[in-house]
Amino acid sequence: MKLRNFFIAAVVGLFGLAACEGVEQDLGVAKISIDPLELSFPKEESSLQVTMIATRDWNVSVNTLPEWIALSATEGKASAKEQTITVTVEKNDGNDREAAIVITAGMVRATLTVKQAGEKGEYVVPTVTIAEFIKTDGQTEYIISGKVTSVNTDYQYAYINDGTAEVEVYKPSNWGEYVDKIKIGATLKAQGVYTKYTNQSGKSYDELVGVILEVEEKAPQTDVETVTCAEFIKTDGATEYIISGKVTSMNTDYKYAYINDGTAEVEVYQPTNWSEYVDKIKVGSILKAQGVYTKYTNASGKSYDELVGVILSVEEGQTEDYSNAPAITVKEIIEKGDESTYYKLTGTVSKFNANYCSFDLTDATGTIYVYSVDNKADWTSKITDGGTVTLAGKYKLYKKEGKEDQPEIVNAVILSFQSGGDQPGTGGDETPSDPKGTGTQADPYNAAAANDAASALEAGAKSDVVYVSGKISSVKYQFDANHGTATFNISDDGTTSGSQFTCYSVLYLENKAWVSGYSEVKVGDAVVICGKLTNYQGNTPETASKEAYIYSLNGVTEAGEPTPGDDPTTGDDTEFASNIQWSAGTNQSYSEKATVNGVANVAVLKLGTGKATGSSELTLPAGSTSLTFYAISWNGKPSKLVFKNGGTEVASVEPAANSGLANTSPYTLTVTDSDKYTITFDATTTLTVETSGTNTRCAIFGAIAK
Repeated sequence: MKLRNFFIAAVVGLFGLAACEGVEQDLGVAKISIDPLELSFPKEESSLQVTMIATRDWNVSVNTLPEWIALSATEGKASAKEQTITVTVEKNDGNDREAAIVITAGMVRATLTVKQAGEKGEYVVPTVTIAEFIKTDGQTEYIISGKVTSVNTDYQYAYINDGTAEVEVYKPSNWGEYVDKIKIGATLKAQGVYTKYTNQSGKSYDELVGVILEVEEKAPQTDVETVTCAEFIKTDGATEYIISGKVTSMNTDYKYAYINDGTAEVEVYQPTNWSEYVDKIKVGSILKAQGVYTKYTNASGKSYDELVGVILSVEEGQTEDYSNAPAITVKEIIEKGDESTYYKLTGTVSKFNANYCSFDLTDATGTIYVYSVDNKADWTSKITDGGTVTLAGKYKLYKKEGKEDQPEIVNAVILSFQSGGDQPGTGGDETPSDPKGTGTQADPYNAAAANDAASALEAGAKSDVVYVSGKISSVKYQFDANHGTATFNISDDGTTSGSQFTCYSVLYLENKAWVSGYSEVKVGDAVVICGKLTNYQGNTPETASKEAYIYSLNGVTEAGEPTPGDDPTTGDDTEFASNIQWSAGTNQSYSEKATVNGVANVAVLKLGTGKATGSSELTLPAGSTSLTFYAISWNGKPSKLVFKNGGTEVASVEPAANSGLANTSPYTLTVTDSDKYTITFDATTTLTVETSGTNTRCAIFGAIAK
């Protein structure tokens, strides 16, 4: 029996004392005082007393009271007189211990600290090597330290190595306190428990989950030896070296650049000072870096030679001359492409992905995927589906586990692009239109005048609020509920043959964020835009992000109420139409799009991530008792969907894996009747759906509730 049960009689006596005080008294403002504020006990069972004055009825939450402590009373009446509480502790055979007892009286509270010595004395968290830590039970906390070998500020983790092994300090709770100090080469000390995380590809990671104790910045290293890339690859992975070479490819999203000095190629991976040099890093630039060597092997078994460290300098290199690159067809490059040679190709653009400036290139002989062109900063805002592109790039056969080998063009540089009606050129130049309008509501700018007004601004400057009118000629990013904005081009007549003005990241009607159920924009829509213009980076005239909105859409100026299922992007009037809405969940995205069996712009609800399950709330028409929908699982990873009505499971399905559900949206999917499901339930307006099983990613679309 616990000590707290021994004091019932004492509690009754205390209440009797309070009752004797008679009628209610005016005790003034609410206050509580305890004397003393701290009690220290020996290791034996013992008792001590505190006195308390509380001018309001008081209580102690017994749910938070440790089992080794008992109080003679846990609640009492307000009184101007002192009240006595006896505190008793059990014998302590373990380590020293401490607890805080919070006593609340009305809107005020006081804390009594209770300390007790233990038979084993003060507990000291053991310090171990990383190799020893990896063998621990996953429940006991340990302290480890090591040199930081890599760090990711976006996902809040750092790898440390002490010479015995390497471990990932994953999302420590006090990351924000130390993030500015965590650099490659710094010494990081952390405390926590061991866990092994295994991703969907079967790769395992040794992790510490806990807190950072300290970070000691790396002392500057002097007399660092300069070596060739080939020599660097043979180093021990602990000593820093300097290498330099010509940039052969780069990726600003993932912060890396490949350099080649003629002896070998090395990936300079996420250098800590990337942001200082990113604007200078171009294909052909000469990049010098300092760091340690590491070999990274991905889930497919492919290895990469990497330098982990810092960039020392970037100098402009000799511009690559592609004029002598041999012209070749898609069929020819697939059949006999040399991965070390630049080739020139011309074809039509489709499935353009503006996030990566990637697309399919098709000529009369076939189609090939072009991956993330190197000069995308100059072209992302100009490329549109249906246009003709000429580029120079290298052939690569991309191998990925669970999929067929995919021919690609990599390290591509766009030489020219012409959209519908354009004349070929080096910048996608459109046929000019005469500037018109003064930018007022009564006399809006047209596309040409808006371009002129924005181009006249200094780099990054913004104009006053103006009005711009035209018809949508191409849509870069449709509205989605995650961002609430869209990006599209307008021209005078809605075609791509005249001057084009980019309406970048604009809000919806009435300056509102777009939500599911509002109408999407489409090519041919007449719009008036209200907001500020800017000259992004001094070379891109457009609207200022989220500082402009659609003033009118085909003459309509009010957003109205969103209508469930009335979103054209859901594929209305097709077999993939949907009359439900999805929202309010975890690890889910309801702004995904797909082309399904040839039907474009089908809205897709994607649930789950590579590490975590996902869930979403489905809003149905009132009184619905059934739901018919298509569901598929991530490429090569069958999973399970569980549906609940009011917290009670009503159905579950196990969608088949679909090779089209991979990488990022938009997806290209092929489904059959076997991917279509119907579930029934009691009449409701909401259901919840969640993923289950070892694979955590699924997608739902074409959902009809009745």
